[in-house]
Parts: sequence; C-alpha cells; structure tokens
Amino acid sequence: MLNLLIIEDDVIDQLALTRLVKKNNLACKIQVAVKIDEARQLLQNQNFDIVICDLNLPDGKAFDLGELIKKQAFILLSGHLEDEIVELAKAYGAVQVLQKSSELTQLTSVQDLIVQMLNEQQIQKTKMQRINSQKAKFNLQNLMNTFDNQTEPVSEIIEAILDQTPKMLEEIQSAIDEQKRSSIKLLAHRLKSNYIMIGLKEQHKLAEQIELESTVSDLKKINSDLHHLRLSLAPIYPELQNALRQLKNN
Repeated sequence: MLNLLIIEDDVIDQLALTRLVKKNNLACKIQVAVKIDEARQLLQNQNFDIVICDLNLPDGKAFDLGELIKKQAFILLSGHLEDEIVELAKAYGAVQVLQKSSELTQLTSVQDLIVQMLNEQQIQKTKMQRINSQKAKFNLQNLMNTFDNQTEPVSEIIEAILDQTPKMLEEIQSAIDEQKRSSIKLLAHRLKSNYIMIGLKEQHKLAEQIELESTVSDLKKINSDLHHLRLSLAPIYPELQNALRQLKNN
C-alpha cells in the first residue's frame, strides 16, 4: 500500500483525485492538506510515497515546502504552467508537472504513476520474501573454510563488518540526501565487497544494484533500494553477533 498526500484546497480537485484511487481500487492510504502549514506538519511527521500538490495554496506555493517535497515522488498540479514553473518543479525533484484541465486529463498520468509504484512495491516485497525465506543467511563454517579454520582473521572480519556496516549505511543515506552520487557509488562498492567476502549473496546483489544505479537512476529509487538493504540486514546482525561470540569462546 502507498501512502499518498494530496495538498489541494479546491474541493472538486480533491474529490477527483480521491475518486480516482477508489474507483480503480488502487492500494493507497490518502491524506489531504489544504494549506502549506498543514502539509508541512504532515511531511515532517510521516513518510509519504507520493505527494500531489497544487502550485498555489491559500498560505503560499508548493515550493515553500522546500526540502520536504524532495524525499518522495512529487507531482505538481497547476491551472497555468509556464516554463519557469516547470523548470523549478524539476529542480525540486518533481516526477510529473501536470496542467489541470476541465476534462481531468491529468488524472490519467497520476493513475499511471500510482500503478507503476504499486508494481515496483510488489516486486520489492517479493524480493524481500525470497531473502527472508532463505534458511542459511550467514554460514560461519563456509567463512572458516575460506580462512583455513583460523578463528582470529574470521573474528576480525565479522567484528569489522558489524562495526562498519551501520556507519556506511548512514553515510550512503547522507550522500543520497546531499545528491553526492560518486560517494554513493564508492560506499556501495565497499559494502558489496564486504558482503561477498562473508557469503551474503542477496545483500551483495542489493549493494551492487545501488552501485550500478548511483550514476543513472533517480535518487528516490536508490533510497528505496537502500531501505530494502537495511531490512534484509536486520536478521543478519544477530547471526553475526552470535558467530562472533562462538569464535571468541572457542
């Protein structure tokens, strides 16, 4: 299910957008804000997958939301579109800039984006189910065999990964927020190398995907992949910690 925020003070346009979702049985939770201040509060306290915002609101313009609208798919709606507005919207990361019309033709584009994001969400969900269904996420014996059953180097590797991985994930998140693609690529490459060293094949694939996407993909897509990498690692940390205890107790 997608979390959808509609920022629109026109009741007719609100109803048109909400009816679009309900009529087509799109899996979306909808919230509505009619002012910039109201939208700002919601965006500061919740995560939204899609934000659909009218250009002009009673207390300001969509761009007054600043960095808050850059963190998710952002659609700008306006009754009158000028080149300057379109360029500014793109600078704020708008995935679509649509002109309102009496025929409501803009709704088709909105629907297409929602369907696309729902499909991507299902693909990611299936991927995570596959990862979580694997019984052997981390195999200590395989790693020991690689290092001729020497406990000291294996302990050092596991300890380093436990220490470095959370920091590197935070650094990637910061690089995404600051749009530093070269840093994203370098950090993802380092993570990828760490994961393949200890036999985490699925995590290696996810890190490799982020590395490949770092120079070509939308930052929102990279951010989504980073989120799924974090989720896949959650059950791994206890296994690594348990393995480290075993090695130190032997």
